[in-house]
Amino acid sequence: MNANLNLPAPISALAFLGSVALLMLFFALAAGFALYRRRRAARTMLASAGVLVFSYAAALLLFSAASLKVVIPRGQEKYFCEIDCHIAYSIVSAKFEPTMDGAGRYMVELQTRFDPTTIGPHRGDGALTPGPRVVHLLEGGHEYRAHILKGPVFTTALRPGDSYRTTMVFDVPAAPQYPLLWVHSPAAAPETLMIGNELSPLHRKVYLGL
Repeated sequence: MNANLNLPAPISALAFLGSVALLMLFFALAAGFALYRRRRAARTMLASAGVLVFSYAAALLLFSAASLKVVIPRGQEKYFCEIDCHIAYSIVSAKFEPTMDGAGRYMVELQTRFDPTTIGPHRGDGALTPGPRVVHLLEGGHEYRAHILKGPVFTTALRPGDSYRTTMVFDVPAAPQYPLLWVHSPAAAPETLMIGNELSPLHRKVYLGL
């Protein structure tokens, strides 16, 4: 399975949330010890916080170093790991429409699918609103952001087994020769700080081949 994480989403989320909770606890204890003039204990808590931050950062960079650039063949799916299910994206069609000046528009139809085989055993058939997605066309070292031409936006709710198709357009200066499509979450915390996420520092990306 080609996914935006090379670590299972529940483990990545628990590691992040647990580390944040422990860090807050260490700082709170350090402040409490300092208030009662127990300086040695306060320094121990601060040192523990430092060890935690160092260990988390090391794990983050380790999983980034172990990641690989992946180009998924057209028609196959890139998965986004939710906590108890997966949303899959695949290219249905792509074509270039030239204009008189040699530039043009690159049209891509992308399918969003809620894979029913990936839900948790007690989840049920309830609808899921996928996280926001950003789509870029990469060509020759340049990135072009998508504009939705028709179809549902990527945060449209799905039930297990449902899918929909969205047509996007990219304004490009010439016909792309070796284009790649990068579907990803917005680059914001906590994704950029979650171990194994493709948005984390130095992590390689998973692309859809066009």
